[in-house]
Amino acid sequence: MKKERPAFIKDKVSPVFYRMFYWYSLTLFRRRFRRVWIDDSVHPPGGTSVLFVGTHNSWWDGMIPLLMNEASFGLDARAIMDEQQLRRYPFFRYLGVYSINRDYPLRAMKSLEYTVRLLNNSTEEHPVGIWAYPEGKLVNPHKAVTLESGLAWLSRHIDPEKCEIIPFTSHMHTMRGDKPELFIKLGNPIGPKIYRSGHVLAHVTYTLEELRKSCRETSGNFDEDGYPQGGFRLLLGREPKAPEAPLPDPDEMTGDGQDAIKSDESDSSGQKETTTGSESDAATGESGDKRPEPKGMDDPSPAGSAADKAEPSGLDDSTKGNQGSR
Repeated sequence: MKKERPAFIKDKVSPVFYRMFYWYSLTLFRRRFRRVWIDDSVHPPGGTSVLFVGTHNSWWDGMIPLLMNEASFGLDARAIMDEQQLRRYPFFRYLGVYSINRDYPLRAMKSLEYTVRLLNNSTEEHPVGIWAYPEGKLVNPHKAVTLESGLAWLSRHIDPEKCEIIPFTSHMHTMRGDKPELFIKLGNPIGPKIYRSGHVLAHVTYTLEELRKSCRETSGNFDEDGYPQGGFRLLLGREPKAPEAPLPDPDEMTGDGQDAIKSDESDSSGQKETTTGSESDAATGESGDKRPEPKGMDDPSPAGSAADKAEPSGLDDSTKGNQGSR
């Protein structure tokens, strides 16, 4: 008898593997990014389960939820992944990832029902956090956000008293170095009144568009200390160094400041003159310090012979003079 294929691939959380992969992820983020920033000023009430919905524009989207959860929320983390991708990377099951197959609506519905059970049955002691990318695939970040209809179904079936829907996005740039900086930004929770309305997709789409725009703009503006504007805090990487104070403008300085600059300039010019004089003296000494040619070496006269006899003492004096000049 042929075994029936399951509607979706369930998660199989391993705490040991989760911790190991988390430390591996930290190493990977540190190697590939100059800094990682997060704006997590929005926090759900304690004990509340959360459905995080994000834009899917980067390969790193598979690891960002793990970093977010450990840095800010500490929830019982789960995530939804396309079935083909999960079959390709089955180890994600041990991190709390389960599949969804959008090609088969009945199978996709089983995944959504499982999501609702996880969120609604969450306890205050162990609240659940589920990360989902309702765009369903990697999308060009410059194109408009387009969401799948599964999010609307989820919003109608989750308990608004137990669950929050929080949008998030990410952006990276290389404005300050060859290694990029990663920015993660969370938006305000979606109001419970939106859950049951027929405009939830339009509302979440608009929210994600504005959040992505805000993340791009604020991540490129830095204050005097090198921190990005918009509520970001440093998650990974070294603290940015404050830029050095600019040199004073001589035209704007008065009194002691200008005297100090003039004194420095005169000292430097005096050093240059001293150096130039020493160099010229050394050059003169080298050119003027020539050995006297021995006299009478080619003269066969007696005077030449006398000069030859006196030559050794003259050479000794000349040699001593040369040694002294050297």
